[in-house]
Amino acid sequence: MSFLLRRRNQIVRSGVLAGHAAGIIARSLQSELYIALVNLRKTARSYGLRRLLAELNSLGLQPSIAVDGLKTLAEDAARARYSASSYAQYWLAKATRLGSPDAASAATDARLSMIAETEAFEAFTSERNHAAEILAGILLLLGGPDEEIKLFKRWDAKLEACPVCAAADGTLVPVGQNFVQGEPGTVHPRCRCSWSLVKK
Repeated sequence: MSFLLRRRNQIVRSGVLAGHAAGIIARSLQSELYIALVNLRKTARSYGLRRLLAELNSLGLQPSIAVDGLKTLAEDAARARYSASSYAQYWLAKATRLGSPDAASAATDARLSMIAETEAFEAFTSERNHAAEILAGILLLLGGPDEEIKLFKRWDAKLEACPVCAAADGTLVPVGQNFVQGEPGTVHPRCRCSWSLVKK
């Protein structure tokens, strides 16, 4: 997350030194943040899949899951484009109102951090859900009536969870289905909840 703040500061500083107007700097911010957010989401997805596979191993299951990268790349690009554009517009409004690109950067630190955290957790959860849906299909094909394997997702709320997430803590739903409250990690900005696999 701090990488995005550092990169934003570099872009602003180099734009100021070159004598660029705030609008030009904002366009550069949008382009660079787009690339950084796509990479952040890619890393979070990779971690989400690795964590799911580790959970499956701990339950004695070792399936091979191949996830469709084209679908997730398109999702990541769309979300990154929207978030980068939204932040650049917000930064530009602050720079115009405050009359200083550096002051706008300082005033928008929290917003950029929130975007980075939210995008990382959403990509992490999205990848786990996508892989879990594939897994549910594999288990349905492999398991006969005598060998039925039932996997559930259990909501794991963090200690500092909001009321919605705290109330959902411990809730079970079958793999391939969504929680009523939404998916952990996507319920609200900065949601840090997750889910874990439970075998029954």
